[in-house]
Amino acid sequence: MSKIYVYLLLGLSIIFSFSCDYIKNKENAFSITFSHSQISHGTYITALIQHSQNSFDSVKFSIDTVSLLFPYSSSNSYQIPTSALTLGKKNITTNIYESGQTYSFSNAITVVSDITPVYPKYTVLNTYNHAIDAYTQGLEFSGDSLYESTGIKGESSLRLVQYKKGSILKKIDVLPEYFGEGLTILHDIVYQITWQAQTGFMYDKASFRQIGTFSYGTEGWGLCNDGTFLIMSDGSEFLYFYNPETFSLVKQIAVYDNAGPVSQLNELEYVQGYIYANVYTTNFIVKIDAATGKVVQRINFSNILDKAYMHDNIDVLNGIAWHKTNNTFFITGKRWPILFEIQIQDSVAESKPLM
Repeated sequence: MSKIYVYLLLGLSIIFSFSCDYIKNKENAFSITFSHSQISHGTYITALIQHSQNSFDSVKFSIDTVSLLFPYSSSNSYQIPTSALTLGKKNITTNIYESGQTYSFSNAITVVSDITPVYPKYTVLNTYNHAIDAYTQGLEFSGDSLYESTGIKGESSLRLVQYKKGSILKKIDVLPEYFGEGLTILHDIVYQITWQAQTGFMYDKASFRQIGTFSYGTEGWGLCNDGTFLIMSDGSEFLYFYNPETFSLVKQIAVYDNAGPVSQLNELEYVQGYIYANVYTTNFIVKIDAATGKVVQRINFSNILDKAYMHDNIDVLNGIAWHKTNNTFFITGKRWPILFEIQIQDSVAESKPLM
């Protein structure tokens, strides 16, 4: 190898090293701070950019699919709106442009709901007997017919219940290796999911004949539908919207109140643009805006079941069904002896601290 070639390589490596060091030093010359690490949806984030030279050409902020380009401002301050963002944890990518160079930075923020949930009162209208062997995981009306999915391996089932008498009109058992979870009914098909097997079952509503299976990529907890999509929870703060024909994931939304994420979302019921969800291990049901994921109500059922009905195998509140004709809700719990018909008094509510 000639000395000239060696010198050439050495020179190029020095230039490359100098260039990298120059860019790195330039990046270090920028200081970026944001006014909030957690911010309410709809408010502005203030970005403050300081630079040793006090000038650059422009800056672009990218969050989700939203990108905003600003020319250099002598105030060093930039207002970033959040109204077009979804809720949840976000990454802000900042690209600063100066003399043909791009300097990139990454920061994390969390967008929470701008709504403080209210705590509405409710009225118990009727009580009915409920099978205490039913480890209730899903509950839904089709007309005046109540369908129930139960859990526990070896005990899981799909049931048609005569709720006024507390009797079971029809029942099929799920294979013992599966732990039954939520159910929903769409176009005369009953969809039932399972907990950790990532497998769901489809049944003819009239006969309970199994007509298919489907799969999903998370645990299965609760299930409902909005007339178009199957909506599933997995115990996290996310709700997943699936195409019922292809079972492909269409979208997901994060569920937040004004304090942060609301997780442990279990049994679900869709009602007129809102999703009602049991919060597992608690006595709360939350009302969620299905379009935004914002929690607008927290309904406390701590004292609904009298202590006289407690027994050794009783478990937590779980099960929500909306009776469209009556415009009432039916709620129960895992191995609860009572099914409650209630009216939620949306107009009588007050804000309270989170519990």
